[in-house]
Amino acid sequence: QIRTEEMNRLAEEGVAAHWQYKERGKSRFSPKDIDRFTWLRQIMDWQRELKDSREFMATLRFDLFQDEVYVFTPKGQVKELPEGATPVDFAYLIHTAVGDHCAGAKIDGRLSPLSTMLKNGDTVEIITDQNRTPSRDWLKFVKTAKARTRIKHWIRTEERARSIALGKEMLEKQGRKDGVNIQKAIKDGSLRAVAEEMSLGGVEELFSAIGYVRVTAKKIIGRLLPARPEAAAKAEAEKAEAAPSEAPKAKPSDAVRIQGVDNVLVRYAQCCNPLPGDPIVGYISRGRGVTIHTHDCPNVQNLEPERLLRVSWEGEEQRPYPARISILAKNIKGVLGRISLLLAEEGVNIDSGAIHSNVDGTTEILFTVEVTDAAHLYRTIDRISKLDSILEVKRVAVSGPVGYDARGEVPEGNDGMGDENQA
Repeated sequence: QIRTEEMNRLAEEGVAAHWQYKERGKSRFSPKDIDRFTWLRQIMDWQRELKDSREFMATLRFDLFQDEVYVFTPKGQVKELPEGATPVDFAYLIHTAVGDHCAGAKIDGRLSPLSTMLKNGDTVEIITDQNRTPSRDWLKFVKTAKARTRIKHWIRTEERARSIALGKEMLEKQGRKDGVNIQKAIKDGSLRAVAEEMSLGGVEELFSAIGYVRVTAKKIIGRLLPARPEAAAKAEAEKAEAAPSEAPKAKPSDAVRIQGVDNVLVRYAQCCNPLPGDPIVGYISRGRGVTIHTHDCPNVQNLEPERLLRVSWEGEEQRPYPARISILAKNIKGVLGRISLLLAEEGVNIDSGAIHSNVDGTTEILFTVEVTDAAHLYRTIDRISKLDSILEVKRVAVSGPVGYDARGEVPEGNDGMGDENQA
């Protein structure tokens, strides 16, 4: 049989390759397309040469393109995925619902971790469970944009729902404390009016902002309190949010026993915020009664020794005490919501908060919270430290936003009860 050069190309490489040569400089095919035509021709050659189907599949498995992975469904359908793709990517490729409820995977009939990288020729079966939902950990190993986008969407939706529930709970708790009925404020539209005034959109967005500590419940209540001019309510709420919380007051019989002293006013120093269970010491303040410090408070070293008193905690009264927690976390979405949710689970009320983002991708968070005693605080700190993305969490004795220092106590006129913040 005699062939011209063009006839030979047509017979060997097919119509597409013939068209490619004919068009010359006007080709619509990319170099990658040409490689695929060549690869398909090579597959046909293997099929003719390799009589054993298992040998043919083994050869095919190791020769597919390096930047793509071809895997099979249990029914034998071929699915194309990027190199490094996992069963989760495969699940979302099949259907969004399959990905959302992916509980496990079988690769070639064997149970495998969802983070397993798929190889050419793998047969993948996805195990689903309607009670399973996407995990934040999946973002560490998925490769396809579809899977990543869907997982992030699910997480944002879930975290928003949690922040709304948490924010509502925090606002209702603050409302009960200040005598404001939040349900009534929702029904009569006054809460929506506050939300719109603060450019928060609506009531749910307001709850979400409280849950994420973008705004405090105390500030919202300040705008809802009746029988006060609006401007005065706003000013008082903003003042309460910016200023350090007033130190709790108690008589000795309520919480603290002072050796050799009766019927004296007791205050708790804001520089160290002592809690029941902390070792404490008393300091006689001129005209202010006795100020209670923690025994290891740095400011105690600067006080006049002759005015120090031996004191101890007395009784088992359950009441809220202020404390401050400093948290260093990775700057990722949702971390603040998870912390706030944990605090709510522990029965810890958030009085105020400050957030500072660093250039190194971390976030500093300072919460002023209310706890019943030192054990309550340290139990909460321990749980926070076990959350993902938390780098450090500790109790601090400094009020004010992150980055501020306490002013040292001096013998005259300052017993830890006055303004202790300085830039």
